[in-house]
Amino acid sequence: MSETPIPYAGGHSGPTRVLRLRTRRGVVAKAGVTVGIDGAHYHQRWGRAAFEIPADKPVHIAVSQGGGQVGVATTVLSPEQPSELEYRGPAAL
Repeated sequence: MSETPIPYAGGHSGPTRVLRLRTRRGVVAKAGVTVGIDGAHYHQRWGRAAFEIPADKPVHIAVSQGGGQVGVATTVLSPEQPSELEYRGPAAL
């Protein structure tokens, strides 16, 4: 897991926290995943990653494979929710 979180790209000047994301391959698995945080996209390898996110507002998180074509999962993480998520790749198309 990266020790230093990937900085938030959304132009936020308030308090931040760290999102810890674990991605696990399913039966259908591309080489990596794309993580979207409030519209900014990050191509990541399977495993663990850390992202800086705002601590005082809801944040939209999306994870997918194949350019958003396979295994799309989205959520809105509110400030009071824990900032740890796990993505498991799909078992079938």
